[in-house]
Amino acid sequence: MSDEDTSPESKQEREAGFVLQALEKVREREAQVTLNVILLGATFPDGCGRQCISCRKQDCDAARRRLTVHDSLNGKFNITLFEEYTELERPSVDEESVLMDPEIDIVIAIPESFGSVAEMVDFSHNPKIAPKMLVFVKKRYHPQYGNSKSYLRNLLGKLDAKGVRVYHYRSNKHLVKIINDNLELYRSIRCIDVIKET
Repeated sequence: MSDEDTSPESKQEREAGFVLQALEKVREREAQVTLNVILLGATFPDGCGRQCISCRKQDCDAARRRLTVHDSLNGKFNITLFEEYTELERPSVDEESVLMDPEIDIVIAIPESFGSVAEMVDFSHNPKIAPKMLVFVKKRYHPQYGNSKSYLRNLLGKLDAKGVRVYHYRSNKHLVKIINDNLELYRSIRCIDVIKET
């Protein structure tokens, strides 16, 4: 006769232990999965840079927001600030060519102007880029949640209608959190794909 406890509580504990061990193995695998992420958004205007902290220019605020995302998440994910590392001869053509590369998993965009949103709409027409795109905007411009009647909101509505995921954020801290949550989810999905392939 076995000394093993056969009570329902003991059986539940064993089952829970099995599930927790399996989840631990999954999380270990996930940590080994690399996501290649391109981060698009505003860069510092001429004369300003990463050390610019007192400047009140809207462009500097947008560039700092993008750097905050990069600096907060780059240790967990392979995030590249596209514009800082490249001098392109044909920016719009070269940028689209790079974003189509199958090695790029996610394209995060934090558009801050009509031109950058128009560029995102252009990318949404490319079937090799659109599924990779995650766009983050201030709530007032979000197509569903915003209250702005602006052209910018309408352009973002076009992105949303084409199936590009458009998220809104309230603060830089919230922006970092929702991008992190999305990337963690994508990494989990990528891990499942890797397991399926083996």
